[in-house]
Amino acid sequence: AGLLRFAEKWSAFLYAVSQRRRRIFSLLTFATDVVAAGAAFLAAYATRLWLAPIFASPPYPLPSYRGLLFFTIVVTVAALAANGLYRRTTFLDAIERAFSIGQAVVQAGLFLMAATFLFQMPRYSRALVLVLGPLLFAALYLNRMFLGRVGAGARRQGFAFARVLVVGSGVEAERVRPALERARGEG
Repeated sequence: AGLLRFAEKWSAFLYAVSQRRRRIFSLLTFATDVVAAGAAFLAAYATRLWLAPIFASPPYPLPSYRGLLFFTIVVTVAALAANGLYRRTTFLDAIERAFSIGQAVVQAGLFLMAATFLFQMPRYSRALVLVLGPLLFAALYLNRMFLGRVGAGARRQGFAFARVLVVGSGVEAERVRPALERARGEG
């Protein structure tokens, strides 16, 4: 940790990273949300293939769903952004995380389902869109939970890069120092 603090103090690159860590973390969250939405879509397509004997119409090949995959990612990211989930990347607890992500997934799912009806998209399986909702929620929730744990672990290790100047006499300063060291994990 001391070597990292030394490098952060004298390295222009690490200083820039520390000054823009919120923006970088938001971009990382955005990128992993795109991957999670794509993975959820592919899992929904695999589920639709698995359930093919139940449905009257056969599933279309995966390449014919490229447009819906792109639209799903765009709508999901837009719903997450509209709910402020890129400005705010930490949550008080798991219930707040689940509620916030669930609200965005419901909005994205309703918009996707409405789009398949409004634009008369017969090539797209509405069953796939229905299955996509829970899978999308699970993928986004697990993604945000993982990123939250990585961030908390980094803060616990002292990677918050917060600077503190203690001004006072030797005895008072020495009394404050252990308290600040214990609070390192909080940033």
